Amino acid sequence: MKNEGLKPLFSKSVSLLGRFERYQIKYIPRAQNSEADALANKALDGGS
Repeated sequence: MKNEGLKPLFSKSVSLLGRFERYQIKYIPRAQNSEADALANKALDGGS
């Protein structure tokens, strides 16, 4: 993982997902998910 700041968030996500009996994670390329990509970039840049 390139961004060290994401490691704790990843660990928390995995922990929370473990509480569910079933879940599905689906990869969506950035080009097909521009709104979420923009929000993620804003969050990583420290924007609100």
